Parts: sequence; C-alpha cells; structure tokens
Amino acid sequence: MKTKNIRIILWIIIVAFAISSFGLSGQSGVTSTSLSDKVMVWLGLVSWNDISMNSYSYTVLVHLVRQTAHFLLYAFGTIPIFLLVYTYRKNLFGVAFITIVVGVVYALLDEIHQLFVAGRTFQMFDLATDLAGIMCMSIFLAIVIFFANIIYDNYSITRTEE
Repeated sequence: MKTKNIRIILWIIIVAFAISSFGLSGQSGVTSTSLSDKVMVWLGLVSWNDISMNSYSYTVLVHLVRQTAHFLLYAFGTIPIFLLVYTYRKNLFGVAFITIVVGVVYALLDEIHQLFVAGRTFQMFDLATDLAGIMCMSIFLAIVIFFANIIYDNYSITRTEE
C-alpha cells in the first residue's frame, strides 16, 4: 500500500478518535458517572446495590475505572499518531517526542473543554494519567519498531548472502 494511502487512513482514524473522545468528555458529569457505573456493573466489579449505597469501595472503584479508561483511551489513541509521524520521519526518538507533544496538547485541550461542560472540571490527575498512557504507548511502539527494524535488516542481509 502506498504511503499516501496509509497516511489518509491514519488521519481518518485520528479524526475519528478525536471526535469520539471529545464527545465522551463533552458528556455531563451525571451522564459520565452513569456510564462508569454501567461499565463497573458489566465488569462485575459492583452491583447496582453498591452504587446506590455510594460506599467507599464504590468511590475507589469509580476512580480506578475512570483512570484506567483515561490511560487506555490515550494509549490506544497514540498508536495512529505515532504511525502517522513515523511515515514522515524514521528517527524513533523524534517520532516519540512529536507524538507525545501532540498527544499532550490534545489531552490538555480536552481537559480545558471540560471546564465548559456541566458537572465536569479540569482534573490535573486525569491529564497526568493521559500523559502516562501516551508515553507508555510511544515508548512501547518505539521499542517494537526498533527491534522489528533490526530483525528485518538481519533477515535482508542473510537473504542476499544466500
């Protein structure tokens, strides 16, 4: 597949991610909490009875589920950004750096956006969790691509020697 086509596909994925994550952060506090509650019941972490009692364990689980969602959302959202940047430059350190900067700017804008949504606030801890997801995935992808390139280069050398 041509690089131009790959870039178009990655841009489409990035825009779809941005729209969907912006939509999630645009939900009111009540709607967002209700979604977290449904996820926790679906995972079997709590029952509807636990939620109605608003126990300490429920409060801790809500925080854990929401932070895990932030981490995973931004970790997986990092993949198409990293791959897109990699189509333009092959220096993995530079690709990771640019990806992290782009991801953090988006996460910051997303948190600022929540200041204008009923029942939502700017949370520095959410921003830190987003950054952790972005950084972990960027480092993971850089390592995987680094070793994939080594394996590919070694395979190419041995194939030409035969």
